Amino acid sequence: MPNTNLQFQKRSNKPPKVGDVFALMIPSKDYLFGRVVGADLPSGGAPMPGSNLIYVYDVRASSPQPDLDSLRPERLLIPPTYTNNMLWTRGYAVNQAHEVLDSSALLAQHCFAYMTIEGRFLDEKGSVVPQRTEPCGIWGLQSYRAIDDLLSDALGIPLVPIEPGD
Repeated sequence: MPNTNLQFQKRSNKPPKVGDVFALMIPSKDYLFGRVVGADLPSGGAPMPGSNLIYVYDVRASSPQPDLDSLRPERLLIPPTYTNNMLWTRGYAVNQAHEVLDSSALLAQHCFAYMTIEGRFLDEKGSVVPQRTEPCGIWGLQSYRAIDDLLSDALGIPLVPIEPGD
C-alpha cells in the first residue's frame, strides 16, 4: 500500500453519496472529518464524470464520531476538492453518518481555478464566475495522494515522498 500521512482504517466499495460524513485518520491518531457535497457527478458538472465533491473541515477529534454541528462551511481546512472513490476503496475515508444537506451546509459560492486559462474561475457546475472567491479549489480531479498533500500542508505535517508505484 502506498505510503501516506492518511492512516488506513477500513476499505469500502460502497460509493459515497451526497450527505455522507466521513472520518480521516492522521498520524497523531486524531480524526478529521469531511462531507460529500456532490457524488457521481455528470460530465460538465465536474472536471471528470463520476467525480465526488468533498469538503474537509478543521475539526479534530480523538474519536471517529463527528460533532455534526461543528461541520460548517466556514470551518474548511482545505478548499472544496473533487476526487474519485479511492479515498474509500483504499480505506482512508470511512463513512460515519449521513445528513440531508441544506444550504447552510454549503458555501454560498464555490470557486475553482481553471488551470489551463490563467485568471479563469468556475463554480461547481463548470460555469465561469466573474472573480476568485475564497476558499478556491482547483478544477481538476485530486487523487487521494494529492488530498493527503493538501491536508499535510494545511496541518503542518511533512509530506510523504512519492515512491515508485504511488
